[in-house]
Amino acid sequence: LATHNECRNCEFLRHCGGYFKWPRRDYDCVGVKQLFSELRNAAIELRNDLEAAPISEQGQH
Repeated sequence: LATHNECRNCEFLRHCGGYFKWPRRDYDCVGVKQLFSELRNAAIELRNDLEAAPISEQGQH
């Protein structure tokens, strides 16, 4: 399915591998792409927060 133009040019192909086109080749992935984009942005935000957090000693809260 990765030969499908929409999949071949999709920034999220390595994450879904064309999964959403398997049952229906004409499936519109706009919502799926939006979800993957939001997940990516949340992961970036979390990574930035973790990097900015002070490092605590093990065992202390």
